[in-house]
Amino acid sequence: MNWWANYPKIIRIFLYLCPAAPEQFFTEADGGIVPRKKMGLTFAPEAGSDRMRRVINKQLTEQEIMDTFTEVFQKGWLSIKLYFMVGLPTETKEDIEAVGQLVDKIRDQARKYSGKTPQIRVNASTFVPKATHPSNGSRRTPKKN
Repeated sequence: MNWWANYPKIIRIFLYLCPAAPEQFFTEADGGIVPRKKMGLTFAPEAGSDRMRRVINKQLTEQEIMDTFTEVFQKGWLSIKLYFMVGLPTETKEDIEAVGQLVDKIRDQARKYSGKTPQIRVNASTFVPKATHPSNGSRRTPKKN
């Protein structure tokens, strides 16, 4: 028996955390954990395109994201929360459209592997440069009239 089986509240909190490397999520978290009720899982792809994820130094490809969600949906999770940023330096219209395309692909992945339509909550926050971030001094993508 795993030590965490005696701590259901810790498991509940743990399942809301997004690991640094999504491929580690099930290898580390799935060892016998069967919560009484499957809550939602939260992931932060941050950007819709591989190009924008490279710009913000998020070492995560679309293929890795889709592989993770394949496993998520195969294991019965259908409530997903996704976090993205918009207004990033060098962002283009195509990068913004890629957010919606990625969400559509994730939804289609759920239907393919679970046969059900998932509940997907999408949060898109605007980019605000921080003093400690490499993009400090960058301006948000200017609004075009």
